[in-house]
Amino acid sequence: MKDYFKKIINAIGSEVPTGVLFTCNFSAEESEFCRFNRGSIRQSGSVLQQGVNLCLIKGNRQAKTYQALSRNIENDGKELKRTIASLMDQLSLIPDDPFLHINEKVESSESISASKQLDLKKLCSDVIASTEGKDFVGILAGGQIYRGFANSFGQLNWYQSGTFSLDWSLYVRDDKAVKQSYAGFEWDRSFFEKKLSQGMEQLEIVSKPPRTVKPGAYRCYLAPAAVQELLEIISWGGFGKKSIATKNSSLIKLYDEGQSLSSKVKLVENTKGGLAPNFDDCGFIKPDELVLIDEGKAKGALVSARSAKEFDLASTGATSSEMPEALWLTSGTLPSGEVLKRLGTGFYVNNLWYVNFSDRQSGRLTGMTRFASFWVEDGKIAAPLNVMRFDDSIFNILGDHLEAFTDEAELMFSADTYEQRSTTCFKLPGALVSSINFTL
Repeated sequence: MKDYFKKIINAIGSEVPTGVLFTCNFSAEESEFCRFNRGSIRQSGSVLQQGVNLCLIKGNRQAKTYQALSRNIENDGKELKRTIASLMDQLSLIPDDPFLHINEKVESSESISASKQLDLKKLCSDVIASTEGKDFVGILAGGQIYRGFANSFGQLNWYQSGTFSLDWSLYVRDDKAVKQSYAGFEWDRSFFEKKLSQGMEQLEIVSKPPRTVKPGAYRCYLAPAAVQELLEIISWGGFGKKSIATKNSSLIKLYDEGQSLSSKVKLVENTKGGLAPNFDDCGFIKPDELVLIDEGKAKGALVSARSAKEFDLASTGATSSEMPEALWLTSGTLPSGEVLKRLGTGFYVNNLWYVNFSDRQSGRLTGMTRFASFWVEDGKIAAPLNVMRFDDSIFNILGDHLEAFTDEAELMFSADTYEQRSTTCFKLPGALVSSINFTL
Protein backbone atom coordinates (compact mmCIF):
# COMPACT_ATOMS: atom_id res chain seq x y z
CA MET A 1 0.00 0.00 0.00
CA LYS A 2 2.87 2.37 0.74
CA ASP A 3 4.25 1.93 -2.80
CA TYR A 4 0.81 2.76 -4.18
CA PHE A 5 0.72 5.90 -2.04
CA LYS A 6 4.12 6.96 -3.41
CA LYS A 7 2.80 6.55 -6.96
CA ILE A 8 -0.16 8.77 -6.09
CA ILE A 9 2.20 11.44 -4.74
CA ASN A 10 4.28 11.31 -7.91
CA ALA A 11 1.12 11.67 -10.00
CA ILE A 12 0.05 14.72 -7.99
CA GLY A 13 3.50 16.29 -8.08
CA SER A 14 3.69 16.02 -11.85
CA GLU A 15 0.42 17.94 -12.28
CA VAL A 16 0.72 20.73 -9.70
CA PRO A 17 2.05 23.91 -11.42
CA THR A 18 5.27 25.63 -10.40
CA GLY A 19 4.71 28.13 -7.60
CA VAL A 20 1.84 26.13 -6.09
CA LEU A 21 2.31 23.96 -3.00
CA PHE A 22 0.34 20.86 -2.13
CA THR A 23 -0.39 18.67 0.86
CA CYS A 24 -1.86 15.21 0.52
CA ASN A 25 -3.45 13.12 3.26
CA PHE A 26 -4.01 9.49 2.37
CA SER A 27 -6.39 7.15 4.22
CA ALA A 28 -7.24 3.53 3.48
CA GLU A 29 -8.57 0.45 5.19
CA GLU A 30 -8.95 -3.27 4.54
CA SER A 31 -11.63 -4.11 7.08
CA GLU A 32 -13.69 -7.17 7.92
CA PHE A 33 -17.02 -6.88 9.71
CA CYS A 34 -19.23 -9.48 11.34
CA ARG A 35 -22.53 -8.97 13.15
CA PHE A 36 -23.75 -11.50 15.72
CA ASN A 37 -27.24 -12.08 17.10
CA ARG A 38 -28.15 -14.78 19.61
CA GLY A 39 -24.65 -16.16 19.29
CA SER A 40 -24.89 -16.72 15.53
CA ILE A 41 -23.52 -14.83 12.54
CA ARG A 42 -26.24 -12.71 10.96
CA GLN A 43 -24.17 -10.58 8.60
CA SER A 44 -20.56 -10.47 7.46
CA GLY A 45 -18.65 -8.51 4.86
CA SER A 46 -15.58 -6.50 4.06
CA VAL A 47 -14.72 -2.91 3.15
CA LEU A 48 -11.79 -1.93 0.95
CA GLN A 49 -11.53 1.81 0.50
CA GLN A 50 -8.90 4.44 -0.06
CA GLY A 51 -8.74 8.13 -0.90
CA VAL A 52 -6.83 11.37 -0.51
CA ASN A 53 -7.59 14.78 0.92
CA LEU A 54 -5.73 17.07 -1.46
CA CYS A 55 -4.95 20.71 -0.74
CA LEU A 56 -3.38 23.21 -3.15
CA ILE A 57 -1.81 26.36 -1.70
CA LYS A 58 -0.77 29.59 -3.37
CA GLY A 59 0.31 32.41 -1.11
CA ASN A 60 -2.23 32.44 1.71
CA ARG A 61 -4.97 30.81 -0.32
CA GLN A 62 -5.88 27.15 -0.18
CA ALA A 63 -8.36 24.94 -2.00
CA LYS A 64 -9.21 21.45 -0.75
CA THR A 65 -11.12 18.40 -1.85
CA TYR A 66 -11.44 14.66 -1.22
CA GLN A 67 -10.75 12.23 -4.05
CA ALA A 68 -11.70 8.55 -3.80
CA LEU A 69 -9.17 6.18 -5.36
CA SER A 70 -9.49 2.85 -7.15
CA ARG A 71 -5.99 1.39 -6.63
CA ASN A 72 -5.55 1.51 -10.40
CA ILE A 73 -2.82 4.12 -10.73
CA GLU A 74 -3.59 4.87 -14.39
CA ASN A 75 -7.25 5.63 -13.71
CA ASP A 76 -6.47 7.43 -10.46
CA GLY A 77 -3.88 9.60 -12.22
CA LYS A 78 -6.47 10.75 -14.77
CA GLU A 79 -8.99 11.60 -12.05
CA LEU A 80 -6.39 13.46 -10.00
CA LYS A 81 -5.40 15.51 -13.06
CA ARG A 82 -9.01 16.71 -13.42
CA THR A 83 -9.25 17.34 -9.67
CA ILE A 84 -6.10 19.46 -9.65
CA ALA A 85 -7.33 21.53 -12.61
CA SER A 86 -10.58 22.20 -10.72
CA LEU A 87 -8.72 23.22 -7.56
CA MET A 88 -6.53 25.60 -9.57
CA ASP A 89 -9.66 27.32 -10.89
CA GLN A 90 -10.94 27.70 -7.31
CA LEU A 91 -7.67 29.19 -6.01
CA SER A 92 -8.19 32.42 -7.92
CA LEU A 93 -11.62 32.89 -6.27
CA ILE A 94 -10.81 32.04 -2.66
CA PRO A 95 -9.85 34.78 -0.15
CA ASP A 96 -6.67 34.67 1.91
CA ASP A 97 -6.71 32.43 4.96
CA PRO A 98 -5.09 34.28 7.90
CA PHE A 99 -4.48 31.07 9.85
CA LEU A 100 -3.12 28.91 7.04
CA HIS A 101 -0.24 26.97 8.54
CA ILE A 102 1.66 24.04 7.08
CA ASN A 103 4.88 22.43 8.20
CA GLU A 104 7.70 23.65 5.97
CA LYS A 105 10.26 21.62 7.91
CA VAL A 106 10.61 18.16 6.39
CA GLU A 107 9.87 15.59 9.12
CA SER A 108 9.34 12.22 7.48
CA SER A 109 8.41 9.14 9.51
CA GLU A 110 7.26 5.55 9.24
CA SER A 111 5.31 3.38 11.69
CA ILE A 112 4.23 -0.13 10.76
CA SER A 113 2.87 -2.29 13.58
CA ALA A 114 3.93 -5.89 13.79
CA SER A 115 0.39 -7.11 14.45
CA LYS A 116 -0.83 -10.24 12.73
CA GLN A 117 -3.39 -10.22 9.96
CA LEU A 118 -6.83 -10.75 11.45
CA ASP A 119 -8.13 -14.28 10.86
CA LEU A 120 -11.83 -13.44 10.81
CA LYS A 121 -12.92 -17.03 10.22
CA LYS A 122 -11.07 -18.30 13.30
CA LEU A 123 -12.16 -15.37 15.44
CA CYS A 124 -15.81 -15.84 14.50
CA SER A 125 -15.55 -19.59 15.17
CA ASP A 126 -14.15 -18.84 18.62
CA VAL A 127 -16.97 -16.39 19.37
CA ILE A 128 -19.69 -18.81 18.24
CA ALA A 129 -18.21 -21.70 20.23
CA SER A 130 -17.82 -19.58 23.38
CA THR A 131 -21.31 -18.05 23.22
CA GLU A 132 -23.35 -21.14 22.39
CA GLY A 133 -26.70 -21.01 24.16
CA LYS A 134 -26.27 -17.37 25.17
CA ASP A 135 -28.20 -14.35 23.93
CA PHE A 136 -25.05 -12.69 22.60
CA VAL A 137 -25.40 -9.64 20.32
CA GLY A 138 -22.39 -7.79 18.97
CA ILE A 139 -20.32 -6.49 16.11
CA LEU A 140 -16.74 -7.28 15.17
CA ALA A 141 -14.57 -4.94 13.12
CA GLY A 142 -10.94 -5.52 12.30
CA GLY A 143 -8.18 -5.40 9.74
CA GLN A 144 -5.50 -3.07 8.44
CA ILE A 145 -5.65 0.73 8.66
CA TYR A 146 -3.34 2.96 6.58
CA ARG A 147 -2.57 6.68 6.84
CA GLY A 148 -0.10 8.77 4.87
CA PHE A 149 0.98 12.38 4.47
CA ALA A 150 3.12 14.06 1.81
CA ASN A 151 3.75 17.58 0.63
CA SER A 152 5.63 19.47 -2.05
CA PHE A 153 8.60 19.99 0.29
CA GLY A 154 9.37 16.27 0.07
CA GLN A 155 7.97 15.17 3.43
CA LEU A 156 6.58 11.63 3.55
CA ASN A 157 4.88 10.08 6.56
CA TRP A 158 3.45 6.58 6.68
CA TYR A 159 1.40 4.73 9.30
CA GLN A 160 0.00 1.19 9.18
CA SER A 161 -1.65 -0.86 11.91
CA GLY A 162 -3.81 -3.94 12.25
CA THR A 163 -6.40 -4.05 15.02
CA PHE A 164 -9.76 -5.54 15.96
CA SER A 165 -12.64 -4.50 18.22
CA LEU A 166 -15.53 -6.65 19.40
CA ASP A 167 -18.40 -4.79 21.03
CA TRP A 168 -21.20 -6.92 22.49
CA SER A 169 -24.09 -7.29 24.92
CA LEU A 170 -25.40 -10.29 26.82
CA TYR A 171 -29.20 -10.06 27.17
CA VAL A 172 -31.77 -11.33 29.63
CA ARG A 173 -34.76 -9.49 28.15
CA ASP A 174 -35.74 -6.01 26.96
CA ASP A 175 -33.08 -3.57 28.23
CA LYS A 176 -31.74 -5.95 30.88
CA ALA A 177 -28.27 -6.65 29.62
CA VAL A 178 -24.55 -6.58 30.31
CA LYS A 179 -22.45 -4.61 27.82
CA GLN A 180 -18.78 -5.47 27.25
CA SER A 181 -16.01 -5.00 24.71
CA TYR A 182 -12.64 -6.47 23.80
CA ALA A 183 -10.16 -4.79 21.49
CA GLY A 184 -6.51 -5.22 20.66
CA PHE A 185 -3.86 -6.10 18.13
CA GLU A 186 -3.98 -9.90 18.47
CA TRP A 187 -6.94 -12.13 19.34
CA ASP A 188 -6.72 -14.13 22.59
CA ARG A 189 -9.63 -16.53 23.00
CA SER A 190 -8.86 -17.26 26.66
CA PHE A 191 -9.00 -13.54 27.50
CA PHE A 192 -12.31 -13.20 25.64
CA GLU A 193 -13.78 -16.15 27.54
CA LYS A 194 -12.62 -14.64 30.84
CA LYS A 195 -14.48 -11.40 30.06
CA LEU A 196 -17.49 -13.40 28.89
CA SER A 197 -17.52 -15.34 32.16
CA GLN A 198 -17.47 -12.08 34.14
CA GLY A 199 -20.37 -10.82 32.01
CA MET A 200 -22.41 -13.96 32.63
CA GLU A 201 -21.92 -13.58 36.40
CA GLN A 202 -23.27 -10.06 36.21
CA LEU A 203 -26.10 -11.17 33.90
CA GLU A 204 -27.31 -13.56 36.59
CA ILE A 205 -27.66 -10.59 38.96
CA VAL A 206 -29.31 -8.42 36.28
CA SER A 207 -32.04 -11.05 35.86
CA LYS A 208 -33.19 -10.45 39.46
CA PRO A 209 -35.88 -7.87 40.37
CA PRO A 210 -34.36 -4.37 40.13
CA ARG A 211 -34.04 -1.94 43.02
CA THR A 212 -35.40 1.62 42.83
CA VAL A 213 -33.38 4.07 44.92
CA LYS A 214 -34.47 7.56 45.91
CA PRO A 215 -32.62 10.50 44.34
CA GLY A 216 -29.69 11.79 46.35
CA ALA A 217 -25.92 11.68 46.73
CA TYR A 218 -24.39 8.19 46.85
CA ARG A 219 -21.00 6.54 47.00
CA CYS A 220 -20.23 5.20 43.57
CA TYR A 221 -17.79 3.01 41.68
CA LEU A 222 -17.40 3.89 38.00
CA ALA A 223 -16.03 1.06 35.87
CA PRO A 224 -13.55 2.00 33.09
CA ALA A 225 -16.31 2.12 30.44
CA ALA A 226 -18.23 4.65 32.56
CA VAL A 227 -15.08 6.73 33.09
CA GLN A 228 -14.62 6.71 29.32
CA GLU A 229 -18.05 8.26 28.81
CA LEU A 230 -17.15 11.12 31.16
CA LEU A 231 -13.78 11.77 29.53
CA GLU A 232 -15.23 11.58 26.03
CA ILE A 233 -17.66 14.41 26.72
CA ILE A 234 -15.11 16.71 28.34
CA SER A 235 -12.77 15.98 25.42
CA TRP A 236 -15.14 17.97 23.19
CA GLY A 237 -13.03 21.08 23.31
CA GLY A 238 -11.98 20.57 26.91
CA PHE A 239 -8.27 20.24 26.16
CA GLY A 240 -8.16 22.27 22.92
CA LYS A 241 -6.24 25.54 22.80
CA LYS A 242 -8.93 27.27 20.73
CA SER A 243 -11.68 26.40 23.22
CA ILE A 244 -9.52 27.43 26.16
CA ALA A 245 -8.59 30.76 24.56
CA THR A 246 -12.24 31.54 23.72
CA LYS A 247 -13.46 30.42 27.18
CA ASN A 248 -15.59 27.61 25.72
CA SER A 249 -13.69 24.78 27.34
CA SER A 250 -15.55 22.72 29.95
CA LEU A 251 -12.25 22.75 31.85
CA ILE A 252 -11.83 26.53 31.76
CA LYS A 253 -11.83 26.61 35.57
CA LEU A 254 -8.85 24.26 35.48
CA TYR A 255 -6.89 26.08 32.79
CA ASP A 256 -7.69 29.72 33.59
CA GLU A 257 -9.16 30.00 37.08
CA GLY A 258 -6.76 27.96 39.17
CA GLN A 259 -9.21 25.23 40.15
CA SER A 260 -7.79 21.72 40.46
CA LEU A 261 -8.90 18.14 40.12
CA SER A 262 -7.72 15.50 42.56
CA SER A 263 -3.93 15.18 42.83
CA LYS A 264 -4.47 11.55 41.75
CA VAL A 265 -5.46 12.67 38.23
CA LYS A 266 -2.81 12.49 35.53
CA LEU A 267 -4.06 12.58 31.93
CA VAL A 268 -1.70 12.05 29.02
CA GLU A 269 -2.20 12.14 25.27
CA ASN A 270 -0.16 9.01 24.60
CA THR A 271 0.39 8.96 20.85
CA LYS A 272 3.16 6.39 21.10
CA GLY A 273 0.89 3.91 22.87
CA GLY A 274 -2.25 4.64 20.84
CA LEU A 275 -3.67 3.84 17.41
CA ALA A 276 -3.63 7.22 15.65
CA PRO A 277 -0.71 8.23 13.40
CA ASN A 278 1.96 10.51 14.85
CA PHE A 279 1.40 13.25 12.26
CA ASP A 280 -1.44 15.65 11.51
CA ASP A 281 -2.98 16.72 8.21
CA CYS A 282 -0.60 19.70 7.93
CA GLY A 283 2.55 17.63 8.38
CA PHE A 284 3.31 18.48 12.01
CA ILE A 285 4.65 15.66 14.17
CA LYS A 286 2.97 14.80 17.46
CA PRO A 287 5.05 14.26 20.60
CA ASP A 288 5.14 10.67 21.84
CA GLU A 289 3.47 11.86 25.04
CA LEU A 290 1.80 15.15 25.93
CA VAL A 291 0.83 15.60 29.58
CA LEU A 292 -2.51 17.43 29.76
CA ILE A 293 -3.17 17.24 33.51
CA ASP A 294 -0.61 16.36 36.17
CA GLU A 295 -1.44 15.97 39.87
CA GLY A 296 -4.83 17.49 39.13
CA LYS A 297 -3.45 20.69 37.61
CA ALA A 298 -3.48 21.90 34.00
CA LYS A 299 -0.17 21.07 32.34
CA GLY A 300 -0.66 21.22 28.57
CA ALA A 301 -3.18 21.67 25.79
CA LEU A 302 -3.83 20.24 22.33
CA VAL A 303 -2.75 22.76 19.71
CA SER A 304 -3.77 22.31 16.07
CA ALA A 305 -1.88 23.93 13.20
CA ARG A 306 -4.46 26.71 12.87
CA SER A 307 -4.48 27.45 16.59
CA ALA A 308 -0.70 27.51 16.56
CA LYS A 309 -0.80 30.21 13.89
CA GLU A 310 -3.62 32.17 15.55
CA PHE A 311 -2.08 32.19 19.02
CA ASP A 312 1.59 32.14 18.02
CA LEU A 313 2.33 28.76 19.59
CA ALA A 314 4.04 25.55 18.58
CA SER A 315 1.69 22.95 17.14
CA THR A 316 1.30 19.68 19.05
CA GLY A 317 0.01 17.93 15.93
CA ALA A 318 -3.58 17.94 17.18
CA THR A 319 -6.44 17.45 14.75
CA SER A 320 -8.54 20.43 13.71
CA SER A 321 -11.08 19.48 16.42
CA GLU A 322 -8.29 19.46 19.03
CA MET A 323 -9.70 16.33 20.64
CA PRO A 324 -7.44 13.69 22.18
CA GLU A 325 -6.98 10.49 20.21
CA ALA A 326 -5.08 8.40 22.76
CA LEU A 327 -6.10 9.49 26.24
CA TRP A 328 -4.36 7.67 29.09
CA LEU A 329 -5.50 8.11 32.71
CA THR A 330 -2.87 6.93 35.16
CA SER A 331 -4.07 4.04 37.32
CA GLY A 332 -4.04 4.11 41.12
CA THR A 333 -3.59 1.76 44.06
CA LEU A 334 -7.07 0.28 44.64
CA PRO A 335 -6.90 -3.48 43.92
CA SER A 336 -9.63 -4.36 41.43
CA GLY A 337 -10.65 -7.31 43.58
CA GLU A 338 -11.38 -5.04 46.54
CA VAL A 339 -13.69 -2.57 44.77
CA LEU A 340 -16.91 -3.86 46.37
CA LYS A 341 -15.37 -3.97 49.82
CA ARG A 342 -14.07 -0.40 49.54
CA LEU A 343 -17.36 0.81 48.04
CA GLY A 344 -19.29 -0.51 51.01
CA THR A 345 -22.82 0.72 50.27
CA GLY A 346 -23.64 2.59 47.07
CA PHE A 347 -23.75 2.31 43.28
CA TYR A 348 -21.62 0.07 41.06
CA VAL A 349 -21.91 1.59 37.57
CA ASN A 350 -20.62 -0.36 34.56
CA ASN A 351 -21.84 1.97 31.82
CA LEU A 352 -23.24 5.45 31.29
CA TRP A 353 -25.18 6.79 28.32
CA TYR A 354 -26.70 10.05 27.08
CA VAL A 355 -23.88 11.91 28.84
CA ASN A 356 -23.90 15.62 28.04
CA PHE A 357 -23.21 18.99 29.59
CA SER A 358 -25.74 20.48 31.98
CA ASP A 359 -23.47 23.50 32.46
CA ARG A 360 -20.48 23.47 30.15
CA GLN A 361 -18.53 26.40 31.62
CA SER A 362 -18.61 24.90 35.11
CA GLY A 363 -17.79 21.38 33.91
CA ARG A 364 -21.14 20.03 35.02
CA LEU A 365 -22.34 16.79 33.39
CA THR A 366 -25.54 14.82 33.27
CA GLY A 367 -26.32 11.34 32.01
CA MET A 368 -27.95 7.99 32.71
CA THR A 369 -26.79 4.70 34.18
CA ARG A 370 -27.05 1.82 31.76
CA PHE A 371 -26.42 -1.92 31.52
CA ALA A 372 -25.51 -3.85 34.66
CA SER A 373 -25.54 -1.12 37.28
CA PHE A 374 -25.95 -2.47 40.80
CA TRP A 375 -26.96 -1.46 44.30
CA VAL A 376 -24.26 -2.60 46.73
CA GLU A 377 -24.76 -3.09 50.48
CA ASP A 378 -21.94 -3.82 52.93
CA GLY A 379 -19.53 -4.74 50.14
CA LYS A 380 -21.88 -7.14 48.37
CA ILE A 381 -24.10 -6.69 45.30
CA ALA A 382 -27.68 -6.66 46.58
CA ALA A 383 -29.70 -6.00 43.42
CA PRO A 384 -29.62 -4.52 39.92
CA LEU A 385 -30.50 -0.83 39.76
CA ASN A 386 -33.29 0.72 37.78
CA VAL A 387 -32.02 3.46 35.47
CA MET A 388 -30.92 6.60 37.32
CA ARG A 389 -29.89 10.08 36.10
CA PHE A 390 -26.86 11.81 37.57
CA ASP A 391 -26.01 15.52 37.48
CA ASP A 392 -22.67 16.55 38.94
CA SER A 393 -19.47 18.42 38.22
CA ILE A 394 -16.33 16.78 36.86
CA PHE A 395 -14.55 18.87 39.52
CA ASN A 396 -16.41 16.80 42.12
CA ILE A 397 -16.26 13.39 40.44
CA LEU A 398 -12.55 13.60 39.58
CA GLY A 399 -11.84 16.24 42.20
CA ASP A 400 -12.75 16.51 45.87
CA HIS A 401 -14.94 13.40 45.81
CA LEU A 402 -12.44 11.07 44.12
CA GLU A 403 -11.15 8.45 46.57
CA ALA A 404 -9.10 6.13 44.37
CA PHE A 405 -8.40 4.71 40.94
CA THR A 406 -8.03 0.97 40.45
CA ASP A 407 -4.56 -0.48 40.03
CA GLU A 408 -5.51 -1.91 36.64
CA ALA A 409 -6.39 0.12 33.54
CA GLU A 410 -8.34 -1.16 30.54
CA LEU A 411 -7.40 -0.43 26.93
CA MET A 412 -10.51 0.49 24.95
CA PHE A 413 -10.76 1.25 21.23
CA SER A 414 -13.50 3.39 19.77
CA ALA A 415 -16.05 1.21 17.97
CA ASP A 416 -17.01 4.05 15.60
CA THR A 417 -17.06 3.10 11.92
CA TYR A 418 -18.62 6.23 10.44
CA GLU A 419 -16.99 6.70 6.99
CA GLN A 420 -13.99 4.71 8.22
CA ARG A 421 -12.79 2.84 11.30
CA SER A 422 -11.79 5.13 14.13
CA THR A 423 -8.23 5.28 15.48
CA THR A 424 -9.27 6.81 18.83
CA CYS A 425 -8.51 4.84 21.99
CA PHE A 426 -8.42 5.16 25.78
CA LYS A 427 -6.58 3.44 28.60
CA LEU A 428 -8.49 3.99 31.83
CA PRO A 429 -8.84 2.61 35.36
CA GLY A 430 -12.05 2.42 37.35
CA ALA A 431 -12.82 5.24 39.81
CA LEU A 432 -14.16 5.08 43.36
CA VAL A 433 -16.05 8.29 44.20
CA SER A 434 -17.30 9.25 47.67
CA SER A 435 -20.39 11.04 46.34
CA ILE A 436 -22.19 11.52 43.02
CA ASN A 437 -25.49 13.37 42.84
CA PHE A 438 -28.34 11.33 41.31
CA THR A 439 -31.37 13.46 40.50
CA LEU A 440 -34.04 10.94 39.39
